[in-house]
Amino acid sequence: MTWSRLPIKTKLILLTFITSVFGILILSASLIWYENLTYRQQINQELNVIGNMLADRSNAALVFGDVAQLKDNINSLKLRESITLACIYDENNGVLATFTREGEAVCPEKPVTTNGVFKDNYFYTVQDIVLDEEVIGRLYIQSTLDELRRHLQNYVATATIVSALAVLGLLIISAILQRTVTTPLLHLSETATRIAKDKNYRLRAELESFDEIGELTKSFNAMLETIEYQNKEILKSYGSLERQVEIRTAELKAANQELEAFSYSVSHDLRQPLRAIDGYGEAILEDCGERLDDLAMEYLGRIRSASGRMSMLIDSMLTLSRVTRHKLDCTEVDLSGMVESIAMELKSSEPDRNVTFSIAPSVKAKGDGRLLHIALSNLVENAWKYSSKKDNAHIEFGVIGKREGAVYFVKDDGAGFDMKYADRLFVAFNRLHTPAEFEGSGIGLATVYRIITRHRGRIWAESEPSKGSTFYFTLNV
Repeated sequence: MTWSRLPIKTKLILLTFITSVFGILILSASLIWYENLTYRQQINQELNVIGNMLADRSNAALVFGDVAQLKDNINSLKLRESITLACIYDENNGVLATFTREGEAVCPEKPVTTNGVFKDNYFYTVQDIVLDEEVIGRLYIQSTLDELRRHLQNYVATATIVSALAVLGLLIISAILQRTVTTPLLHLSETATRIAKDKNYRLRAELESFDEIGELTKSFNAMLETIEYQNKEILKSYGSLERQVEIRTAELKAANQELEAFSYSVSHDLRQPLRAIDGYGEAILEDCGERLDDLAMEYLGRIRSASGRMSMLIDSMLTLSRVTRHKLDCTEVDLSGMVESIAMELKSSEPDRNVTFSIAPSVKAKGDGRLLHIALSNLVENAWKYSSKKDNAHIEFGVIGKREGAVYFVKDDGAGFDMKYADRLFVAFNRLHTPAEFEGSGIGLATVYRIITRHRGRIWAESEPSKGSTFYFTLNV
């Protein structure tokens, strides 16, 4: 388990344990180091005292050459178990008497006077034997440090036991004391869990201390009060919103009814006068055409042309209205087949035009077949119309990319347009060419835009004047 997943109670105990062990280790190491230093000083002091005493006892025997007395004096060192070698030298460094515990004595040839040297596992000291302030010989003593090693081992064992007991005691104390910190936090966590589970924001955490944890508890309770107040306000707003939705729904229903009534009126009431105007104009031309002068004939032609444009505009408006209200029925649609049928109709309507169609085969998409046919009809008919002034026009339909991210396009090499007017393309009744250049209602691309957006897609165009246009669209139903 990682540190971040440990309970805070365990973290506090572990932190206390680690800190305590680290501190005790430093203290124990310091005590052991000091004990080693002190014990070495004690050995140095004791053996130097023993050496001084033995040197004082041996000066007379050394003067008189009493070797037997010198041996008796040096053999007295056997009472000190740590001493393994001792030698008495004359003033010329000749060995007169020796003592050893480890086989044959091997005394240094030229000992140098010193108050004590620790080397390897031994302590060495060389004392001058003096008589009347004149050096008449030397005393060499070698002592093993086994006693120091045993003493330090015992000291380390004792320190380890005491440290372990101290750490154990600290763990017990920290396990008890950590409750003063963790208990309020655990209670706060339990309260938060209950609130999250029951969604009861009227609950409050109990204030158990006045430190930072207490401040946290106060802030937590203040947050709960804010949430409770906001929930009450949301409930009030929800009731008001429901009433507003009901009102808006009723208004939308009334607006739809009015729109349907308007559509009915346009399709029936307005078309009948237009038919009458066109019909009477045609009757005048047939029955009275010979009696009318050229100006009257021109006026009648204008009347019939205007009534035709009005009828086309009404048809376009009705199509846009039906597209908006039509319920989507999404299936897999053969877009290539649609474009092929639209191309055949256009060729049959103007068989004298030389237009080449390039239609990508088997392009399919998911969507409403009726609406997509309207959209493709508008796009292909626009390409047909705006390339009408070219002797050999070319219109292309295809797809870029795979099905999930497919981009469909209709491309022509006709009149094109300036891209600075591209933002006006899909706005109803906005046209980039005059009626004298190309006829149209200005509603076709707005209808296409409405159909594509209802399919959660996007439509845009790229063009250059006199080089044609390409309309791209996506479908995401």
